[in-house]
Amino acid sequence: MGKPFVMGDLRAGRKKGSRDKLGRDFFQALSEDFAEHGPGVIKIVRFEEPATYLKIVASVMPKEFAVEHAVEGLGDDELELLAAEMRERRAKVIEQRKEMPLIEAKANGRATVATE
Repeated sequence: MGKPFVMGDLRAGRKKGSRDKLGRDFFQALSEDFAEHGPGVIKIVRFEEPATYLKIVASVMPKEFAVEHAVEGLGDDELELLAAEMRERRAKVIEQRKEMPLIEAKANGRATVATE
């Protein structure tokens, strides 16, 4: 184990800017790798690990959707109709998800559909 941290020792800890440099270097390497291999890897993940693929898609989506401008100027009746349509669409999506088959990934890279 190294020397203990001593308060006031200017030589202690990581060098100034090293974390920023690491981050820049990492994202530069990631960007270059993605430029070369990204589309192919995305396709592989989509087929072999659809759950991971969907998690990635969800992670890059905005956390909140701004719908203020879309409903600006609508009256109460129109807003209620819009809300009812959205509830109906949501219910359909939930029902479709229940009917979707479970896809199981195998170590050999092949996916199979569960029969249950």
